[in-house]
Amino acid sequence: MRSIIRSRKNKGYMARNVFIDYLKGIAIFLVVWGHGIQYLDKENNFYNNWLFLFIYSFHMPLFMCISGYLFAYSAKKRFYELFKSKMKQLIIPVLCWGVFFTLLVHHKQLEKLSLIGMLNNYFLLYLNDLPYHLWFLWSLFIISIIVSLLSTWRYNPLLLNGIFFLLLLCIPDYFGFSYVKFMYPFFLMGYIFNLNSCKLQKFKKNVVLASSIIFPICLLFWTKTDLIYVTKMSFYDAPFQSHLAIIYFRFLTGFTGVIACVNFIRKFLYFPNVKFITTMGVYSLGIYILQTLLYVVISKYSPVRGVNEYIYTFIFTSLVSVLVIIISISITKCIGKISSLSKLLFGGRY
Repeated sequence: MRSIIRSRKNKGYMARNVFIDYLKGIAIFLVVWGHGIQYLDKENNFYNNWLFLFIYSFHMPLFMCISGYLFAYSAKKRFYELFKSKMKQLIIPVLCWGVFFTLLVHHKQLEKLSLIGMLNNYFLLYLNDLPYHLWFLWSLFIISIIVSLLSTWRYNPLLLNGIFFLLLLCIPDYFGFSYVKFMYPFFLMGYIFNLNSCKLQKFKKNVVLASSIIFPICLLFWTKTDLIYVTKMSFYDAPFQSHLAIIYFRFLTGFTGVIACVNFIRKFLYFPNVKFITTMGVYSLGIYILQTLLYVVISKYSPVRGVNEYIYTFIFTSLVSVLVIIISISITKCIGKISSLSKLLFGGRY
């Protein structure tokens, strides 16, 4: 693993890590494919789709783990600089894109109101939906700030993060905080691996072997109840023991899934000459944002009913996913040519 995820320095800046881009490319394809299975199914059978459940068992934890790994390179910045940087990269795009998401999702509800009523309701809907449309970016910002603050303490940062995570579990899930709780350990996973990759090498073989055995077993028992979108993280109004079991199982599946799938990709699916996959990784932010907008439009005007399950899952949704990705990359590139717009919508990444 060390030889693959090691980054090289070139002319004073950190060179792009091809394998990381490749991983991000596969991860974003799974995101788009999973959303395709979900959004295009007007019969709402996606929770019973085994491929959907497989994708959702590990794909967002994988993304957050990669984010934590990359964050380790910028964690040494002064807190003010890091905070300002993350505001530009994550929060400003979330705030700007929220304007479009609210209009697109609630336009029928708003168009029946007077101008004053429409503006008032739009503002309330905007605030209410803000942490949900692009919840990964919102969660990534909060987690990055927390980890950055705790890493400045001289006391054991890992122990502090563990204590803080337990405290987070005691907070209600308002305003999308369930996603922050869910993603926090996976961010730490990538962050700690980056900082201690040499020390962890001696455990690698056993951890990979155990994960490769445990993850498939977990998948046999993985159901929609275990998804963060169905069962939240808060213990309020939930039976303690059964809810604790769900959360534990969710993390066990996520952790082993990330490790097993990264190892599988590295050994059997890593083809760096397939430029489209690495391109997806480079433009993963743009794809993540735009594909949601595109699927909302597609689901409204192109519902799918009565299609054979296997044709729907493996042919129809996969082809639509590739098309959505190509369109998203094209739009991202066009926006990237306008510097001011790129800063607002993509944090200046393109």
